[in-house]
Amino acid sequence: MIKVEVVRENDVIKEILLKGHALYDDMGKDIVCAYVSGTVICSINGINGIDINYLDIDKQKDLIRIIVLKNDKVVDTLLINMLN
Repeated sequence: MIKVEVVRENDVIKEILLKGHALYDDMGKDIVCAYVSGTVICSINGINGIDINYLDIDKQKDLIRIIVLKNDKVVDTLLINMLN
């Protein structure tokens, strides 16, 4: 199961932690994990394309931690879109 934890301060996203595996299929064949990974990486790349100083990313084997260093309307909208 993929677990998502969101830390907010005053309704503003400050940290997102994604961990685990969807278990839809074997690793490397799991289309659910591929979809989640693609959505997350696309969102991170979009935000980094605006300014690489908005996020701090920690990627490990079954974990991605996104720490939001600066918030603005565009970053917050992209993060909410990713979570939806």
